[in-house]
Amino acid sequence: MVVEDEAKKKRSLERFKPYMNNHALPRAAFDNLTVDLLPDKDEKLGFSILRELVVKVNPNSVAGGKVKVGDLILSVNGKADNVKAAMVALSKSGKEGKLEIARLRTRFVLPVTAAAQLPNLMEGFEYSRIVLYFLKGLPVGLTLVAIEEKVYVDHVDPDSSSAMTFGQGDCILEVEGVRVTSVAQVNDYFKQLAAKSSWATMLCEAPDCDMTRNMIRNRINAARDAPPPDLGLPPDVIEFLKSAKIGAKTPTPILKEDKEKKDSKEKKDKAKRAVHFEDKSLWTPTPVDGDMKLLVKPAPIRNAAAEGAPVQKTTEQKTTDK
Repeated sequence: MVVEDEAKKKRSLERFKPYMNNHALPRAAFDNLTVDLLPDKDEKLGFSILRELVVKVNPNSVAGGKVKVGDLILSVNGKADNVKAAMVALSKSGKEGKLEIARLRTRFVLPVTAAAQLPNLMEGFEYSRIVLYFLKGLPVGLTLVAIEEKVYVDHVDPDSSSAMTFGQGDCILEVEGVRVTSVAQVNDYFKQLAAKSSWATMLCEAPDCDMTRNMIRNRINAARDAPPPDLGLPPDVIEFLKSAKIGAKTPTPILKEDKEKKDSKEKKDKAKRAVHFEDKSLWTPTPVDGDMKLLVKPAPIRNAAAEGAPVQKTTEQKTTDK
């Protein structure tokens, strides 16, 4: 088993050389993996290769999350001679396939004891030794920004060699053991190392929680020196905005209403809303007719004696009876 693993490692080293300017990689620089894919019949696998190197991956495909940019396809279902033809056959068959790949190792987290010896250690961050590989057929795809003498990763293209290594908010502290404080300094080191060894080793400071990650992203957004986003305005509007001057007069409205008509209309509306009272009030006496009958008939007077009820006598009546 050990002899077989050593043979795979040696074969992977030889297959990587054409993409690394014929520079030999260390044996610990990559891992050999086996990936299972089960595409539907005539379904695309979802990744593109340059000879044997994966240069583009569709995250919403069968290969999404399994195959990554920078992977080297060593064999498909045991066939290592013509990898591209074997992939086409796998896509058309609709059967399960096994891909043997070599994946580069890019991030090595420092132990707590080693990280504690670093100067200016900050809480809430993780410190790692990372490796950026300059592979033929893959762009670097990295945008950096300098904030307070620290170089941060602003943007990473998904189909690039930097996507194997960096994430937004990562801070590059050192390149090959040398402290860096500007974007130009990092770019100069990258150019030298791309021609010398085809990889660069760096010390990276990365946020290890959402709070610090959002804090760093807000600082990057505030310091970003980028043109405003394209809003997709029509060409005539863009020309008008370019020719417009600050402090210019407000443009004349297209539908201009006559001022006299507007004033007369306002007066009429005001007159309609107003309430007018006359100074003199006219009083007309109403004639009274003596023969007018009441419309409401009064109720008859009740007679208690007629109804048979006992009649209470007053004091005067009681004195007369005596």
